[in-house]
Amino acid sequence: MIPLLRETGNRHDEAATWRHMGCAWQRTGDVTAAIAHYRTALRIYQEVLDDYNVADVLDHLAAAQLELGDTAQARANWTRAADLFDALRVARADRIRAKARALPAEGTAGRVRNPAGGGAGDLDAQPPVSGAGAAQ
Repeated sequence: MIPLLRETGNRHDEAATWRHMGCAWQRTGDVTAAIAHYRTALRIYQEVLDDYNVADVLDHLAAAQLELGDTAQARANWTRAADLFDALRVARADRIRAKARALPAEGTAGRVRNPAGGGAGDLDAQPPVSGAGAAQ
């Protein structure tokens, strides 16, 4: 599918395919693969200047990063998503900003609940991870 979309120059649908594959990988529990797919979708959406879908992918990416215990990157990406949705006057911005604010302060020990609901469940707070969890 991806080669056909590339061949026809359909960047928007290519990005959507990468995002959907990220969602599928996240549901199977392979969060690292999900993050890689979200990052590819994010890059393409940024290239085609689609701020709505950039924000949507940042929301998914942040939830995946939180599953890996990277609260700093999750907070940063939820904040970026909320800012983009605010600029587009999308009501979803408030819900996403609430997710970022619900995360514990940096260096706070204890358990973290994924404010996105579902998926991550409770995670032990950990220091940010580098590599797969890094934001674009």
